[in-house]
Amino acid sequence: MLQEALELQERTSEAGADTMGRARGDLTDEERSEIDRIAERQRDAARRTEELADDLRDRGRVLEEMDAQRSESLQSAARRAERAELSQTMEEAASQIQENRMSNAQQSQQAAVETLQSMLEDLQENQRARAEQLIRQLSSLVQSIERLVRINEDELIALSRIPGPDDATFTDSVSERTDALIRFVRNTESVSSEARSAGTEAQRIARAIDRSADEQGRAILALRTDVIDLQDVEFHLEASLSELQSALEMSREAEQEAREAAAEEKRDELEQLYRNLAEREVGVRTGTDDILPEPGEDITRRNRVRAGLIAVEQESIREDLRAVQEDHPELADSILFDQMHELIDGWISSVVDSLRDGDVDETLLDREDFVIDGLIGLANALADGEPDDDNPFEQNEQAGGEGGSSGQQQQGGNDQLVPPIAELKLLRTMQDQVYRRTRRLSEKVEAGLIDSERIESSLTELGDLQDDLHDLGNRLLESLQEESGGGRRPTVEPETTEREATP
Repeated sequence: MLQEALELQERTSEAGADTMGRARGDLTDEERSEIDRIAERQRDAARRTEELADDLRDRGRVLEEMDAQRSESLQSAARRAERAELSQTMEEAASQIQENRMSNAQQSQQAAVETLQSMLEDLQENQRARAEQLIRQLSSLVQSIERLVRINEDELIALSRIPGPDDATFTDSVSERTDALIRFVRNTESVSSEARSAGTEAQRIARAIDRSADEQGRAILALRTDVIDLQDVEFHLEASLSELQSALEMSREAEQEAREAAAEEKRDELEQLYRNLAEREVGVRTGTDDILPEPGEDITRRNRVRAGLIAVEQESIREDLRAVQEDHPELADSILFDQMHELIDGWISSVVDSLRDGDVDETLLDREDFVIDGLIGLANALADGEPDDDNPFEQNEQAGGEGGSSGQQQQGGNDQLVPPIAELKLLRTMQDQVYRRTRRLSEKVEAGLIDSERIESSLTELGDLQDDLHDLGNRLLESLQEESGGGRRPTVEPETTEREATP
């Protein structure tokens, strides 16, 4: 719905550019037909928006008892649409479009878009909250089942210590164990209820816990028979333990899956943030190219003013990139991502200074290209994709023994915002960037587009960056080696300058 509202807004803007300021009667037949088509689509969107709000409200009511939190988010979004008079606003926009009051129509459309965006944010925020709550519930469930497993094991040990039927303490020992098992059953049933409260993801776990409680009940019955068979009691307690161990395994897997799903959602959001910034940087680069003076000429006064405006946008991108770091403190745990942020920040600082000084040349365009490359590299590192054939984590996984197990852990890491494979992909992106920068420098030298002073400065910078990459590669591998707890160290060396063209 939001995407359609944005498309209608764009079509209205395009039509308004040709018809604004004229009465409907002054328009050509073709122009009237076009705005009528847009108005009809706008009315249809208004009708479906009202249906959407009703649907959200109805679904919220259905979920009131089953999922109170989700119910509230759906009904909250519906209330927001009602308070903002969303469908009425969109209907009003349709009338304004048909009357060729395009400026008013665009204002109404913008109000509708903002309401839809707020509704979407409400639902997404609730989805994140539900994911975090599920993780907390499953983590607590894991701990509860672990306690049940320990109690079950202790009961088996205590059962083995019951003396024979001829012993004077036999009856008291049996009574003591019966009372203990009754408490155990109650605890198990309580944990089963806890599992059910975690939602559909934990229903299989709850059923396994229920089966465990049933076996505990059978053990109690076996202790209450006239002729007590301790082996029969032991059989049921062993069966109970098996069910609990199965429930524990399932709960750990469910918790891990929930963590991975939450991390994947955050990675997707972060990836999109980087791509949005990259698109804005492309706009900066395009604007700079438009004001690039011809070789040997100075920048004009008008273009110097435009350079200042571009610098404002460039500084805004820099601030937004810093905000990304502040909003995602986990990025500081990634050696490569943290370093790339620092590099991009430095490149942007140089671009801003050059634009403010009116120093617009090929070197400035290169800097802006580096920023674009860096932002896209960050996004691509987070994007899903097939593992590389030469993935060193897979090599470690196949090393066998402890190294194989830890290698699998390394390659996983999917519950981290920046998993190890993302750092490796970013390292290679940075290596490729050094290569491309060196090649571009060589091409500019051959074309005579750069003076000797800047050649020396660029070569020094490339050399420093190559050294930094070598150091970062070693630090990354050392960090992964420490996390793996051993195993064969993967071989990932930053590409040397042997393949690079020397200016």
